[in-house]
Amino acid sequence: MSQDRPDYLGPTVPVTLMTLFTRPVVLPCAFAMSASPTRALVRNLIQKHGGTLYDPRMSDQADHRIRLSEPGKLVLGQDTDIFDHRFIKACVDAGRILPNMSDFRMNQPSFFEDYDPLDILMGRSKWSDLVRAPNPGSDQGEEGRNDRSFLREMEQKRSEIHNHGGRQTYTRQDQQAILDYIKLQKRYSNVKGRQLWVQMEIDRVCGGHHSWQSMKEHFRKQIMPQIQNFQLKQSQIIRFRRAMDGDVVNDDESEELEDEPDQDPDKEQNQNENQVTVTEISQTKNQFTHEEEQFMVYYIVKNKKYSQLKRDSLWREMKKANLCWNSHAWRAMKRHFLEEIVPRIEIYDLASPQIARFRRAKQRDWVIGSEDEETEETRNESVQPEGGIRPPDIEQAHPERDARESDETESADSSKAKSKMRPRQTQNSEGQTTMQSINVACGSAGTTKNQEVSLSQRKSQENANHNTRSKGKRQKLFDNKTPTFDEFESGVILAGTTNPRRSSPVKSSSGLSKSVSRQSARISTARGNVDPQSSVSSHGSSNSYTKEEDQKLIDFVANHGLYDRRNGRSIWVALERRDLLPGRTWQSMKTRYIKYIEPKYKRADLKKADPKKVNLDESRAIQNQAGHFFTRNEDQKIIDFIVENRRFGEVGGNTLWKLMEARNILPDRTSQSMKERFRKRIMPNLHLFDIEPADRLRFGK
Repeated sequence: MSQDRPDYLGPTVPVTLMTLFTRPVVLPCAFAMSASPTRALVRNLIQKHGGTLYDPRMSDQADHRIRLSEPGKLVLGQDTDIFDHRFIKACVDAGRILPNMSDFRMNQPSFFEDYDPLDILMGRSKWSDLVRAPNPGSDQGEEGRNDRSFLREMEQKRSEIHNHGGRQTYTRQDQQAILDYIKLQKRYSNVKGRQLWVQMEIDRVCGGHHSWQSMKEHFRKQIMPQIQNFQLKQSQIIRFRRAMDGDVVNDDESEELEDEPDQDPDKEQNQNENQVTVTEISQTKNQFTHEEEQFMVYYIVKNKKYSQLKRDSLWREMKKANLCWNSHAWRAMKRHFLEEIVPRIEIYDLASPQIARFRRAKQRDWVIGSEDEETEETRNESVQPEGGIRPPDIEQAHPERDARESDETESADSSKAKSKMRPRQTQNSEGQTTMQSINVACGSAGTTKNQEVSLSQRKSQENANHNTRSKGKRQKLFDNKTPTFDEFESGVILAGTTNPRRSSPVKSSSGLSKSVSRQSARISTARGNVDPQSSVSSHGSSNSYTKEEDQKLIDFVANHGLYDRRNGRSIWVALERRDLLPGRTWQSMKTRYIKYIEPKYKRADLKKADPKKVNLDESRAIQNQAGHFFTRNEDQKIIDFIVENRRFGEVGGNTLWKLMEARNILPDRTSQSMKERFRKRIMPNLHLFDIEPADRLRFGK
């Protein structure tokens, strides 16, 4: 999308969305905006379309920048006109700079006589050149003058209090007024910022007796530790605490949690308005609140710590996480959770499987790290009834089946016990039979000498039995179907297919594939029909590297001077294209060289080239094939663009480089590659380029 600038903005210049907020002399349009929730969005829109957003406290481009603000926000102490930030969004939507910029001015009337703000924006005029109006703000009345002198009055009051040597304390009404203001304005998410408290000072929340810094610190240090003692709902308390913990709080969401009953008005009247008494603190200190219980439950659910409910380490960890604000000991937290929370766990907003986990964890001790227990538990959760944990009467719904299953279990256990008590026969390599008696009686302190078997002898016997069983299984596997030579030659029994790239058989879903493939390789080798491209390695399904292949890699890297680029990707891709090792991918060759070859040799040996095999032309061709390098002419073009447009201070951002990419300064080069080239290669070597000394110093700044 392109168009031409109107005549009053200078010569006709093609404009795109990338250069929307760019002046005809290739300088960015300057804006300024104070900290606000929408500042990040406005900054992204401006920078994305070629402009720059400054902090109002900075003096950069002060004579040509436009001050933006949120609609309805009062900005004090300003001597220039302020415009609505929605002007930026309107220009982006329209795809051009709108000519009615004066309609977006927030202060009425203007501080200056008749002028066009677009001249300031495009650099044709300066704020210092404009003629000021005789009495700006005279039509705003007494209220406007009071707003402008508010900060001066606050400073006078503070100095009077300081001169008297006293500090004005916060009353109970002041504390409640702070909370009510945040609650009514729904500004929970801004309690850790600055703008909310400055606005509270402007609105004289505490009667104008305290500064915004004082109110913020008092809220953090005095109000938050005892916030449960104020007239707030349960959901509001949780929002305040989440905001102070840095969690995301949606100020517009509905209050879903159950509200606490309001305090008794008669009791509230009798309480001290200035501070909470020591008796009230002692009464609430040792009691667990509902939100503390909720946070303990949610912490365990979020971190899946069900199996550690009876372990002290979990509660020490929760104590360090400061989940309970009344300074409970970790032992008290553990005892309260197991005795009070778990029996009534269903009152919390949890799913049925989670409730069942809590109850099962309390009933028995789990083995930490047991995968079988976790798998069985997860499988049980999928069949849990809707009501949560299974009721006790379900276990007796089928007494006949349970009785039959118990009888079968007992009979199985008895047979296992008899088999353990029965002497076991093992046959050694000489064909002799050895009798071994194992004592399995539980609770016995020791065994007799005739029954003792050494640990080494027992292990050797078990290994011999295992080998015998494995050999029998393998023999049984091949006895079922033993392929013939004719079947292998015709390809009827081949269980795997051959990958033409790796030249190795791919494992089939059949359990016979690996064994049949190995037997096929042995039979082919015995007959003398060995194909190096299709033979199966003894290590598995992929071919292992030979010494000749390793030597080819070493010679190629050393003779072409590629050792310093071995950790990259480009040289190995070039080797794969040249088919240095047929059937090997570039990932395989790189891994082989770095992990297996390089640790076995010295660096000097790997970099030592054979003079007879060095070919400079071939080496240069490989390096050119591996990468597309910057030229000296391209580096000079980058410097010339920055110097001609005087954009020395923007080399660290992204706007300048995206503008260069949009204008196609270097064809086939991205903004990221040009930026990295400038940062890593051009900046350290500025003295080698044709640049004026003054401009070289500006680069350094």
